[in-house]
Amino acid sequence: MKKSKNPAYIIIFVALALTYIAVSIGASVSFGLGGETPGHSTLNNGKMGGSLLFDTLSGMGYPAARYFEPIGPRTDIRSAQVVIGPDVFLTDRDAMLGWVRRGGRLIWLDEPERVLSIIEQGDFTPVDYYGDYYILRHGRGFLLIGPSSGVSNETLIKDESAGALIETALAVWNSDNIYFNEYYHGYSSEPNFFRELPVFARLAIIQLILAALAFAWRVGKRFGTPAVYYEEAEREENEFIIALANIYEKNKKCRAEYAKYITAPRRREENLNER
Repeated sequence: MKKSKNPAYIIIFVALALTYIAVSIGASVSFGLGGETPGHSTLNNGKMGGSLLFDTLSGMGYPAARYFEPIGPRTDIRSAQVVIGPDVFLTDRDAMLGWVRRGGRLIWLDEPERVLSIIEQGDFTPVDYYGDYYILRHGRGFLLIGPSSGVSNETLIKDESAGALIETALAVWNSDNIYFNEYYHGYSSEPNFFRELPVFARLAIIQLILAALAFAWRVGKRFGTPAVYYEEAEREENEFIIALANIYEKNKKCRAEYAKYITAPRRREENLNER
């Protein structure tokens, strides 16, 4: 059986496919997918958005700001939280109501059946009501509940009664800060350009980045067998002159020794003759 010559490409392809599937599934079950701002969010300027109420309160001098964390024990007890038409329902109802019970002020505007599911088991005392909106006391805190449709941009332009009720409640509560909670619209932080792109556009960008990394990893490898680098020793100055001088000096000594060897027998013969 012939083995594949490029198993790395197979691994890369499988990894990219699995990553694409995982990100697609995660995006489909998560919230705040981008491409369209959720309805009733203060970031939405459309008909169903909640930007008009937020901008109006800010223009009136109220300390309105956006908030990106769930309501719980760490939430500032001196603040008022405003949640309008959440896309994500409560994951910890007891923590939110516990915050209200300790003195928090909460405005929760949603579909009637979901609003009732929040207060059906709690110890709430009615304080006031206006149409479909109710102000309830819970421990040391207050809860204003009602339908979210009354505070959409389109409705407030025609009928400002729901907005006036909320403004009156906030004035009575006199909270240090008024936080419009965007966490329940799917935002865990301030939105950015990438976050607001459509899901498939974001997936395409992620795939391009992964493909570029895989290409760089593959092509960036060394070509061929690495060659061993030997550092060349630095030559001494006048090296060749010194070497020739040594040879010449040795040659002179050799000639002198040879001359002694040749002349030695002649001197012995001359000495014998003289005798």
